[in-house]
Parts: sequence; C-alpha cells; structure tokens
Amino acid sequence: MNTTNRTVGTIEEALMLAQPHELLAAFVPSFNDLTGQLDELSQERDELSIQTAAQQAQILDLQASIADLEKENDLCRSAALEAERIAHNIIALKGEKTRLQEQLAQLQQVLASYGGVAGLKKLKEQVKRLQDGHADKEARLRQLQQDNSKYRHDLTATQRQTIEAHAKIDKLQRQLAHDTGSGLYHNGEHHLIIWPQKTKLQREDGSTFEGRSLLYMHQSGRAALFYYNEQDGTVLAQSPKGGLKPSAATQEFAHNWLFKVNSLQGGIVHESDMVPVDFNGYATEQERAAA
Repeated sequence: MNTTNRTVGTIEEALMLAQPHELLAAFVPSFNDLTGQLDELSQERDELSIQTAAQQAQILDLQASIADLEKENDLCRSAALEAERIAHNIIALKGEKTRLQEQLAQLQQVLASYGGVAGLKKLKEQVKRLQDGHADKEARLRQLQQDNSKYRHDLTATQRQTIEAHAKIDKLQRQLAHDTGSGLYHNGEHHLIIWPQKTKLQREDGSTFEGRSLLYMHQSGRAALFYYNEQDGTVLAQSPKGGLKPSAATQEFAHNWLFKVNSLQGGIVHESDMVPVDFNGYATEQERAAA
C-alpha cells in the first residue's frame, strides 16, 4: 500500500475514533474559514466584474474616441489639402494680380499718351475709319490682282507678239540688207556690193540669162557687175559698144533721187524712196515667181 492510501486510512480511522463534539468543534472553524474565503472570493469576483465592465465601457469609449479622432484626422487631412490648394491659388492670383496691375499701368500710360478717354474715343473712331478704309483697300487690291492677272496674260500675249515681231523685223532687216545692196567685200580701192535683185543679162552671142550678181566698184566710182552662169562661169560685165552712156531719162531720175535723199533728207532713205520705177516689168516677173 502506498503512502497516499495509508494517509487516507489514517484520517478515516481518526474520524471513526473521534467523538461527534470533537468533529463539530473541528469542522466549524474550518467551515467558517472556507465561508470567509468564499465571501472574499465572491467579493473579489464582483469587484473584478465591476472593473471588467468599467474597462469594457472605457474600451468602448476609447474606440468611439478613436473613431472620432480618425474622422477628425480625415477632416484635418482634407482641410490641409484644401488649404494647400487655396494657398497655391492665392499665390497664382497674386501673380495674376501683379501682372494685371502692370498691364493696367501700361494701359493708363497709353491712354494718357492719347489724351485720356476723349483721345481714346477719337482713336477708336480713327481705327474704325482705318478698318473701313482697309476693307476698301482689300477690295481694291483684289480687283487690282484680278486686273494684274489679266494684264499678265495680255502682257504674255503681247510679249509673244513682240518677240515674233522682232524676229520678223530681224528677218526683214536681213532681207532688206540683201535687197538694198549691202557692202560685202572691201579691200583697199576695191569693193563688192550685193546687187539687190536678180538681173537679166545678155551674152555676146545675144542669149540672155538671169541670176544674182555682185556689183564691183572701184574707189574712183566706176563699177560693173560680176555675174555667174554655168556657161561662162564668173565674169565681169563689159562696157556696151560705144561706151557706157546712160540715157537722159536715167540721168534725170538719178539726179532727182540723189538730190532728194542727200539734200532734202540728209542721206536718209525712206520707204517711198524704195518704190521702183520699172519700165521693163522686172518687178511683175519677180512677184509672179514669188507667188
């Protein structure tokens, strides 16, 4: 048997051997002691319950305070952000105010330079007149541009006609140089001049031929034609039998023409001076050949 069993047995034996009044005397103090301990524990439990309830109420109050503080914190954060935005706006508005004040000062100076409000009114009227005049000028400019375009087109056509006319003039001048006896060769006393027309010549055997010739002229003034044909080659024309004797009518025509051109016209040959007097019909034959 172990120690525990022996102790239980001893207590049971002691209780069996003890008298009732002894047992009661021993039980009452113990009971009272236990009752006191129970009362103390009950009181402590009640106090703890009260403390727990108070702590729970405090916790609830703290939780409510925390919620209120969080709301207040959110409000403060929003207020801080709004305050920052307002501060930025204030700074921007101050800058804008400064700029507008500077512009106002400049405008006041300009207004003063134009004589105040009355001067500004006159300036507005002048601006309106200028704008009206500008509109008229714009319309006039558009009309001028249209006219200019037309004139450019006309000018282009005129320039083209002018170029063609100059080309024709150059051609006619070259032709005129050929047909009026331009100097072709000059060497000392000897000169060759283009004879302006085809000439019909007669050979010694009486036969005739036609062709272009060169007038050979000596410095003394005497002249003769160089002509060419397949039969004789290039030949200097001989004086006719009996010598070179112009007719009286030929001499008279030469005198009248030379006097008119040299004495009356200062050596200038006019178009009327070039009208031929053709008793032989050469001009008619040349016109017929050209046609």
